[in-house]
Amino acid sequence: MGDNQLLDIGRRVELAGLELLKAWTLLTELTTAANMRTARDKSVEADYPGASIEGVMFTEFGRFTGNYDGLMRLSALTHEAHDKDLVKVKKILGALRGWSQQENLKTQMNNSVAANAVDTKLTVFFIQSNGVEYEASETERINEWILEVKIVACPSKA
Repeated sequence: MGDNQLLDIGRRVELAGLELLKAWTLLTELTTAANMRTARDKSVEADYPGASIEGVMFTEFGRFTGNYDGLMRLSALTHEAHDKDLVKVKKILGALRGWSQQENLKTQMNNSVAANAVDTKLTVFFIQSNGVEYEASETERINEWILEVKIVACPSKA
């Protein structure tokens, strides 16, 4: 598999996950669907509070299987000035954790519009939240807390 395939699987996971996160009602009570985005989406002005999803570190699982092992990095984001005590960012992170721990999340992802579109076909075999959260704020203006979720997927329909 080439480098494009490696990058492609992360993007497919992001698109399917973003579609479902926008529909996650618990999260949208804390932020809006418009404030949900992929981490690499720089086409819109970021607004806060918000959240993002990023497919990272995908590598082929096994030899010549076509299955990839990686992470969905879920980020909760708030303005530091409006969330000095981190209450809002932790609530968003809790909503992201709840989303990632749904028993049928794998099925939801496999049934998403993005996972069934011709150019972004995706089959998810395994999803598990590792439960570890950490702060990743890069500036003093933005609070960012991350939860990583392990995922095994194939960039086609199995």
